[in-house]
Amino acid sequence: MLEVPAGTHLYGAYNKELRHFRRYDARELRKKLNAAGFQVVRSSHLGFLVYPGFALVKRRSIRADLLSQGTGIVREQASRSYGSLLMRAAFGVEAKLGRFVSFPCGIRCLAVGGKTV
Repeated sequence: MLEVPAGTHLYGAYNKELRHFRRYDARELRKKLNAAGFQVVRSSHLGFLVYPGFALVKRRSIRADLLSQGTGIVREQASRSYGSLLMRAAFGVEAKLGRFVSFPCGIRCLAVGGKTV
């Protein structure tokens, strides 16, 4: 099982601060798993319900280049969103729905692969 940051177009200050070196698209992640000899059993996204707001904030922070303003801003904004009641509620609903559906976009890519014998 792999869970990685989603959306190559959203790479920016947050990722640099969190020491992520890249973000992935689901198709790219599936191709990499297949190339490594894994059969993709399940592929989806996490953070589907919060994605529109997340993408808006990320695009704004990329344009503003928050790293030039100091990493404290990135840490503050990230920690504020982690404790949000709205975020926890959205992820709770999504966890229940995710058992039945695959989400087309989100803040993280999820892929489950298995080796064929």
